[in-house]
Amino acid sequence: MTKRPSGYGRYLTFSPAAGAANVCNVLVQVVDAEGNAVEEIFHFDLYLSDAVNGLGLSATSASGTTVAVSGYGTVLAALTAKKAWRVQTNASGQFKLAITDTAKTAFYVAGLIPGGPNADRVCVSDALATADYGA
Repeated sequence: MTKRPSGYGRYLTFSPAAGAANVCNVLVQVVDAEGNAVEEIFHFDLYLSDAVNGLGLSATSASGTTVAVSGYGTVLAALTAKKAWRVQTNASGQFKLAITDTAKTAFYVAGLIPGGPNADRVCVSDALATADYGA
């Protein structure tokens, strides 16, 4: 489930899935108001938060790497090590972040809606659960 501002044309969806040991792969998709994937390249900021509303950076860093998954966009810049990034989606409007964390922290993944009059609105994932990380 994705928490998004109401009344806005574009927003981000978040789909976490267990990867390798202690890795959570979070697929971020840009969608329109009806929830349809927007197949374009976007740039936006993505970050880990402790707050359900995405307020602020997490006090905890992931214990391991935080990287883009090949084929699902790229990290253009690390804004805060293991906590915040400027990212670029692939041509399908997708970005996938691999978070390696032995503590399997219940981060909220948050991002700013890319482009247009909706820019700078925050979308937030549900809290990552232990099951979202690989065994």
